[in-house]
Amino acid sequence: MMNQIISFKALSTSLIASRGLKKIAYGRYLSISRFRRRLGLPSAPNATGPLCDEPDWSYPDGTPGQMNKGQTNRYIRDQEFAETMVTFAKQFKEIEKMRQNRKNQAEISDQK
Repeated sequence: MMNQIISFKALSTSLIASRGLKKIAYGRYLSISRFRRRLGLPSAPNATGPLCDEPDWSYPDGTPGQMNKGQTNRYIRDQEFAETMVTFAKQFKEIEKMRQNRKNQAEISDQK
């Protein structure tokens, strides 16, 4: 048992000396983020969730406090995304109306 611990320590110190601690940590972070993405989770565990999305504090009467910078940026990003989706939906409805009008005009011209 002691030989295994010593050999592991020797291996880890030689690995750190050869690659550097930052490179090892970054490689491990990348492998963990790939694993999380394969499971359908965000690459970082603190990217979403109650710790990230809910306010950090609240007033004694229960009203939420001010949003932090990350929450504000996410809120603005989500609002812009929603506006874009509404615009696309309106354009889609207009295209459907145009297709229907062309189809009706083609049917009327075929009947004449």
